[in-house]
Amino acid sequence: MPDPATTPPQPPEDVPRVPRWRRALRGVYVAGVLVAFGVAVVARREELAAELQSVAVWPLVLSSVAGLAGVGVSALVWRRMLTGLGSVLPLRPAMRVFFVAQLGKYLPGSVWPVLAQAELGRDHGVPRRSAVAGQTLFMWIHLVTGAILGVPAVAAIGRGPAWTALAPLVRVPLLFPGPLSAVMDGLLRRLGREPLPARPRGRDMAVACAWAAVMWVCYGLHVHLAVVALATPDGVLGPVAVAVGVFAAAWSAGFLFLIAPAGAGAREVVLVAGLSLVVTSEVAFTVTLLSRLVLTLADGLWGGFGFVAGVGRRGATPDPTR
Repeated sequence: MPDPATTPPQPPEDVPRVPRWRRALRGVYVAGVLVAFGVAVVARREELAAELQSVAVWPLVLSSVAGLAGVGVSALVWRRMLTGLGSVLPLRPAMRVFFVAQLGKYLPGSVWPVLAQAELGRDHGVPRRSAVAGQTLFMWIHLVTGAILGVPAVAAIGRGPAWTALAPLVRVPLLFPGPLSAVMDGLLRRLGREPLPARPRGRDMAVACAWAAVMWVCYGLHVHLAVVALATPDGVLGPVAVAVGVFAAAWSAGFLFLIAPAGAGAREVVLVAGLSLVVTSEVAFTVTLLSRLVLTLADGLWGGFGFVAGVGRRGATPDPTR
């Protein structure tokens, strides 16, 4: 008989079977997000047709690759938060749960990705409360790091006093795991729910924030190269750090505008306003439209990859270091 003390933890075998009504509900969800995704793409085709005829091809290709990479890296932020909460998903199932659920952001309201992750996570033994907490922490890291990067960008382009570049440092404590865990525990007690199986540690937050930094750099490169792709005399954005900060600020604004699918409208307004400080308004508007189209397509490609990558069912593995 194997020694329990030396036997490595195994994935749980009793993953619950998905009832028929849940499978039907998932089908409705997938159909809804595909329709919303299609509308989001089709609605922009005429606006961009004329501009795309004069765009430099290779900078646009590289911009698209950078945007695709940014969307991909965002999954690693979420996966690390789920690890911190005690559910260690292998990469392929994690891609399925995250990217398929993320398509729900194209439906009005911000609750759909959370509900979809909680539902899809059940297939892999992820507790519903952990899935909800993981998505909440994922969005929190986006919001705080986006705000931290946005203010220095304004200072870098001379639109604010130099000392404001240091102002975001006061937001760093918002990423400390202790206060976040206390807030989550308090909310669960108030709702009469069971406590979380585990809580993120400092290492988990540090790794997640590092992945978030990589993600923002990818997005900044995406915007910077889109400006270059327009090949106009005024299409010079300056340091990539400016593009990183402007996009991070625009993303944060889109997140706070909860009623719009995927932050549509609010993100564009802030991105156009930020880019207009360093390029012409025409360039800023076209880059913003290109960015939304590229990132919408990236969400669709990663979502399709998630469908394929998640074939098969495995349980979440408990973290053996806890």
